Amino acid sequence: MAQPSLPPGPRSLLPLREIRAIRRDVLGFLDSLKRNYGDFSCFRMGPKLVYFVSHPDLIHDVLVTHHRSFGKTWMLQTVSEALGNGMINSRGEANRRKRELVMPALVKPRIPEYAETMVRVAERTARTWQDGATVDMAQEMVRLTMAIGTETLFGADIGEQADEVGSAITEIFDVYARARSPFGEIFERVRFLPARRRFDRAKELLDTTIYDLIDRRRRSGEERDDVLGVLLAARDEEGRAMTDRQLRDEAIAMFLAGHETTTNLLAWLWCLLSQHPEAEAELHDELDSVLGGRLPEMADVERLPFLRKVIYEALRLYPLSYVIPREVLDACQLGPFTLRPGSLILAGIYSMHRDPRYWDEPDRFVPYRWTPEMKKQLHRHVYRPFGAGPHTCPGEHFAWVESTLAMAVLIQRWKARVVPGHTVTGNPIVFLRPRAPVPMTLTRRQSAR
Repeated sequence: MAQPSLPPGPRSLLPLREIRAIRRDVLGFLDSLKRNYGDFSCFRMGPKLVYFVSHPDLIHDVLVTHHRSFGKTWMLQTVSEALGNGMINSRGEANRRKRELVMPALVKPRIPEYAETMVRVAERTARTWQDGATVDMAQEMVRLTMAIGTETLFGADIGEQADEVGSAITEIFDVYARARSPFGEIFERVRFLPARRRFDRAKELLDTTIYDLIDRRRRSGEERDDVLGVLLAARDEEGRAMTDRQLRDEAIAMFLAGHETTTNLLAWLWCLLSQHPEAEAELHDELDSVLGGRLPEMADVERLPFLRKVIYEALRLYPLSYVIPREVLDACQLGPFTLRPGSLILAGIYSMHRDPRYWDEPDRFVPYRWTPEMKKQLHRHVYRPFGAGPHTCPGEHFAWVESTLAMAVLIQRWKARVVPGHTVTGNPIVFLRPRAPVPMTLTRRQSAR
């Protein structure tokens, strides 16, 4: 019997229902695909055929085994204009060369050099908070990670610009949501639309910020081994240094990707601990026992096993990319189906991380599940919070250390509770961030030591 040419899925000739469902609740729509059609389905988004896979082996095939058949993709050219031609938006051999260029500043032996800055910035944040005050925790984490990112990666502090730059980043990524509309082309072409004008202003602000960081470093004459220093020292095969535009593209790629991922992780950690005081209490006990009221240091990252479990579980529930999109470059076999070139495929990380076949109580926050025995029994491809393959997040270790040290500083001194009546929901754009604002009331705590 001949194999079907397409995986199962909704078959509307005019897929208005699917378009509305995606615009209204993309996570709910993807969950319905998995529930109704299984691990491999497809649907149409306007003229585009979209495959959706959620089985760990299929996701591994897309991201790792057959990665050459799939290219990185952005749904709107406008987003590519904002990100430029840096590592985050390049493909194939160009992406490999750019990763080789930047990775020396992000490898494990280099991270301890950044740890002191991470702790100092987090401690500065802890001192600014007031007992009984209500803050937007999402915005607080934007300021924190932006300060850490600019100081560790670029050797500078953007200070009071942080809120403006954070809003600009949000505007850039909000464009991605418009890609789910068949009218995305209009946004591309009609520059006088209010949303397009906001986007252009956000891009201009980010450009100004990054070019200023580059100019400051050049004028200082410093030679540093951070990301910006590596980029400034880089030479091509003919001995030429990067142009300002090339420097901007690479710097903004690192700035946006590193800032956005850790910001979201820290915000989700605060929300989860607010909802689970028993886990928060155990974390306080561990911090009091190991740190005894002092500031953490790099060596403490390995001395806080329960905090590690809390981060593991937060990344399971809220992986940095809820789906990883790829463009099908050539006709290739995936499972029983031959994929059509030019179509889109979505690797469903969020769906895989909440699949009851692999996780007990998959929708609950259970950090205690992360025992050595559980890790041994886990399907080897089922936990992919940072992606996998040649395009895996280059700052994974940086993010682990930053989130561990920053939370160790803050949670040691503060409790935070979501304001009664406010429900925190996810806002799946490019990354899965909490939908702002996230109002939380702060309470100062004293270490048991």
